[in-house]
Amino acid sequence: MAEGLGACDAKRSESPEWSASRRNDERQGEGKSYMKTIAHHRLLDMQPEQVNPSMTRRLLWGERIMAALMEFKQGFVVPTHQHENEQLTYCLSGLMRFHFSDREVLVGPGEVLLIPGGVSHGAEFVEDTVEMDVFSPPRQDWIEGTDTYLRR
Repeated sequence: MAEGLGACDAKRSESPEWSASRRNDERQGEGKSYMKTIAHHRLLDMQPEQVNPSMTRRLLWGERIMAALMEFKQGFVVPTHQHENEQLTYCLSGLMRFHFSDREVLVGPGEVLLIPGGVSHGAEFVEDTVEMDVFSPPRQDWIEGTDTYLRR
């Protein structure tokens, strides 16, 4: 996934304040295996990953945060699982039902659900759904493609 200054940021990159800020980021990154960069993308223009026949996602991540724009077909079920990552789910359209050990939660358009790290949960998609998940830290299993519970 390409990272760096987007075309819309070209004029800002010429300003002295922007250049000084970028030089500071580069200096702080010395001696590490990464350099802090700014990523600017239009999510819908990014190539979607077809995780399974009922799920696509577009991922963008940094050192400590990940965003995933996902589309699910009605009837798809995410099996119960847990992960160390905090998860914030924002429903753009459709309807999801989350399952927890002590309750079920319906999440519809404009609603947000915060799931602490370590909490077991699963979900089913009552309607075709578009949603965005934000994780901290990033999901390494998603980055590496080892999220076998979704790839069936």
